[in-house]
Amino acid sequence: MQRKISKLIFMFFVFAVLIGIYGCGDNRIDEEEKTRIENDDQNPAHNNTEAATGENYIVRQGMIKVSELDQDNDGNVYQCPMDWNVIDDKPGSCPVCGMDLTKFAVGDAKKNLIDNGYQAE
Repeated sequence: MQRKISKLIFMFFVFAVLIGIYGCGDNRIDEEEKTRIENDDQNPAHNNTEAATGENYIVRQGMIKVSELDQDNDGNVYQCPMDWNVIDDKPGSCPVCGMDLTKFAVGDAKKNLIDNGYQAE
């Protein structure tokens, strides 16, 4: 009986070590990703409401001026219902989660941002 318990404890220990080694994954950021993150702060389109090419630049940071994102002046923008700071003037998908952007009136998009802890005007 004691031998079975010792064997179970040993197997549990081995399992825990394997989970610790292989289960944690590689959390290191490669150099290319690090450079992209550093350059995001230098890209005005990423930090404010100016439009830019590339789907990643619809991820807004800082003070978000929603009315300036309505480039066609139809009173609507497209916003991700999961990542509220992902806003564009045309339909598309969120580069963060992959969900389709949902059409919102500019005022509603601004309210969504504020209600979810973002700065908007």
